[in-house]
Amino acid sequence: MENGNRKSGSAGSFLLGSLIGGAAGYIAAMLLAPRSGEETQAEIRAQAMALRQKANEVMLEGRRSLDQQVDRGRHTVADWLEQGSAILEERAKELSN
Repeated sequence: MENGNRKSGSAGSFLLGSLIGGAAGYIAAMLLAPRSGEETQAEIRAQAMALRQKANEVMLEGRRSLDQQVDRGRHTVADWLEQGSAILEERAKELSN
């Protein structure tokens, strides 16, 4: 399960880094583009809002993924406890006979 966490975490980090890098490049291009200051500011604002929305989506997806991993872990632990309990009951019966 740990390997899955690393893979999921690295994919999320890559995506977040890509979003930030893309936004920085876009802002630099907007600042260097031959437009009026108001047009450039409006465009940067629009792109910042889009980036914020995308970052929220990435964060929500990360939360969903983490919740799924936690649920799988809970089920695994519950299975182990159930198996351990069955083994203990079996050993107790063997000892009482």
